[in-house]
Amino acid sequence: MIIRDAEPGDARQIAEVHVASWQSAYAGLIPDSELERLSVNEREYVWNRRLTGNRSMFPVFVDQGRVVGWAVVGPSRDPDCDQAQVYELYGIYFLESYWGGGYGKRLYRAAEQRIVAAAKEIKVWVLEGNARARRFYESIGFTIETNQRKEIPFGSKLLAEVRYRKVL
Repeated sequence: MIIRDAEPGDARQIAEVHVASWQSAYAGLIPDSELERLSVNEREYVWNRRLTGNRSMFPVFVDQGRVVGWAVVGPSRDPDCDQAQVYELYGIYFLESYWGGGYGKRLYRAAEQRIVAAAKEIKVWVLEGNARARRFYESIGFTIETNQRKEIPFGSKLLAEVRYRKVL
């Protein structure tokens, strides 16, 4: 098992992890019809674009030659944050068979190492009802920002997100 920077040729495998992990992690949180509609081909197209020429960093976790997890970090997208000093963990996902083995913590540490020289803190938005993800972020040093909550549209439903922060 290794952690390395994603390469454009990883787009398909990242897309497969993206769809499978969302379908597992968000069951019961996001409408089933929306999860069933997720497409590896559409995600691959998005990942091909993301992996070329942007300021985000994409470490991937590779086991036996296959991408089984990925993370994305980059400048914060929030208007109340200084993009030069505040970064955001846009996402971190693994295939369900890798959950609970400490792999997420290892991948997060690798992502954090890529930004620690530039960033003073890192933020992440989490679905309010996603207790498993919230426990994960708290276990790696994030604290909830009690005054930071938003609703995002997802299909026909509005989903609440809360923001966590970690000083680096």
